[in-house]
Amino acid sequence: MEQEVVSYDQGKEPEGRQRSGKVAGLTGLAVNALLFAVKLFAGIVSGSIAVIADAVNNLTDAVTSAVTFIGFSLSSKPADREHPYGHARIEYIAGFLVAVLVVFLGFELSRSSVIKIISPEELRTSGLTIAILIFSVLVKAGLWIYYKITAVRISSLTLKAAAADSRNDVAATLAILISLLIKHTSGFNADGIIGLLISFMIIFFGIRLVIDAAGPLIGSAPPEETVHKLESGILKYDGIVGIHDLHIHTYGYKRFFASVHCEVSSDNDLLASHELADEIEREISESMGINLVIHIDPVHYDDERTKEAYELVSDILKDISKDLSMHDFRVVWGRVHTKFIFDVAVPYDFDTSLSELRKVIENDMAGIDPNIIAIITFDRK
Repeated sequence: MEQEVVSYDQGKEPEGRQRSGKVAGLTGLAVNALLFAVKLFAGIVSGSIAVIADAVNNLTDAVTSAVTFIGFSLSSKPADREHPYGHARIEYIAGFLVAVLVVFLGFELSRSSVIKIISPEELRTSGLTIAILIFSVLVKAGLWIYYKITAVRISSLTLKAAAADSRNDVAATLAILISLLIKHTSGFNADGIIGLLISFMIIFFGIRLVIDAAGPLIGSAPPEETVHKLESGILKYDGIVGIHDLHIHTYGYKRFFASVHCEVSSDNDLLASHELADEIEREISESMGINLVIHIDPVHYDDERTKEAYELVSDILKDISKDLSMHDFRVVWGRVHTKFIFDVAVPYDFDTSLSELRKVIENDMAGIDPNIIAIITFDRK
């Protein structure tokens, strides 16, 4: 399943989004309750474990639809003393619960199917049963399309999970229809085998849904295009020499917070730098909907000795790896020893450990001048 891409730009009204989510939840609840009733009847009449399991599947879907409705209802609650960032992450919890229920259903269906393979029961096909299953396929296909369109329109991971579940239901019911036709034409009872294959498919897609839904709860990285847009939006201002330590957090739909260190010349007036930071924060809030906090880092690169020292360390890092970058560089000049103080940003997938990397940098600098003392702080890109 493709990774969910969350937009950090201004978009739809949150109130309209909550309403769409709740309507989708209620629609799913009504549709799945209806399908549960008619499929249970068809399963009892036909004696098919696969049909009965499919009916139970719809009952589970009705529960997940109720969870979706409750999730959207609670996530719209405003911030309070206990939850100063609001309750929007409840929607993520709802999506995770939907995904877990899908996996649980898959395992339950596999258990029932194995029992049916070991102890098969007679199937009784009828025109009514076939008609009910065809009706179910058409209704579920419509619900799948409705969920998918709404999920894209309001950027909802919960409805994305519900859409995937409805898609699985369409495939499952089609498989049951095939098993009944096989029994009717050849006499071979493939009910348990078909049910087991369906359960494997549900478990597979359910686990992928769980992984996708867990991402926002754990704290997944923002999309690269969002990071680049935010970086370019800050660096376009005159007076910003560089940026580092950019962190973006999400507390639900359109509730984004970010912090960043902006490097400015140490010769700048303090009040002017503060006004610049305020201006950038306002512009980012208006254009991207991100609550940004800027920390000003004064840097002193105009001095020739400091420039040479900066270039020296930069060249050392480039020789080690093009993926390394440096910030917060400053020098404390002494009579005997000179302290080079700087941060090195290291990618998460960097092969060398941080302790080994520290030794390599220190050795390279000592090889150029043994009187240099490197004080290095590592952070992750």
